[in-house]
Amino acid sequence: MSRAIRKARTAFLLAAILIGLVVYVVVSAFYPSPPRGPISLTFTGFVKVGPSSDVPAGKLAAFVLTNGAPTRICYIVESIEYRITAGGLTNTMRRTPTTWLNFGAELGPFESRVLLVPPPTNAVWRLRLGGNEQASGIKGLVDRLRDYRDYFDWKHFGLTGERFEGRSFQVVSSEVTE
Repeated sequence: MSRAIRKARTAFLLAAILIGLVVYVVVSAFYPSPPRGPISLTFTGFVKVGPSSDVPAGKLAAFVLTNGAPTRICYIVESIEYRITAGGLTNTMRRTPTTWLNFGAELGPFESRVLLVPPPTNAVWRLRLGGNEQASGIKGLVDRLRDYRDYFDWKHFGLTGERFEGRSFQVVSSEVTE
């Protein structure tokens, strides 16, 4: 390969890198990422639920989970924490009981959901949720490609699973008393 061809290839590569950087800066300046708000869990009161086949009837504690992140989140119940005279007691769960009404595994960006929890009796307590955001940027793109590689169902032409390998979070409600 002649020296002139190598110089031309090097110049072309440097020009492509420079153009790519300029495009990145212009796109970042005109299309900033959405603002990141908090992921929050707020106790709103108690509600009465009638009998159904999905959940037991009775008085349930209502919480609002708000996803202030610009990406979807996946969440589970980490624990219920009780305040007792000797200090605190934690009932670690690391899952969501199937009888809890309105619990789902995912919540979209900037969405909220009302969660209904059977309250413990005669205790001051709070609810702790944990989870992960979907990754964004290059990591998110790689995760979506891996999702299609690993979880694509050709029979139903859709994904059977997704990765949530972004930022981890935990949220704790305020104390609840009856």
